[in-house]
Amino acid sequence: MSVLGGIFTDRFIVQRLTDMKWMGLSSTEEDRRIYDNARVLVALRKCLLKLQSFHTTLQDVPPLIPDESHPRYFPYPTTFIAEDGSLTRFRYTSSLEEDPACVTYLAEILNETGVTVEVVVKCVARYGKEVHEFLAHNGYAPTL
Repeated sequence: MSVLGGIFTDRFIVQRLTDMKWMGLSSTEEDRRIYDNARVLVALRKCLLKLQSFHTTLQDVPPLIPDESHPRYFPYPTTFIAEDGSLTRFRYTSSLEEDPACVTYLAEILNETGVTVEVVVKCVARYGKEVHEFLAHNGYAPTL
């Protein structure tokens, strides 16, 4: 067994969420593997209930407009907490690559004054802040 997640935007995007799990009996020492599989199945059940709840309460979905990027084509996060503790909102404007595996997007920071600031948002599992700051200090990357 393996758990995969999938969505449909303008194409199907599927991501593997677990490794392959052996579900059959193969020896007399199965406790650890059985408990591991049970944890995955319990987590899957909880996630599916949360997903169903999310979809039943979903409101204010913008309509699809031809030749205009819809929010469903971009990652879910649209806010972050800045180093000073303030909440910053942004809106994705485009992908920076045509590849379906693209993880970098052009976005605009939305502020109260009406002035927008263009930023690049990169969605990664791990990020090296110190490395980025070092590169920015030496002129090889933009400041964070």
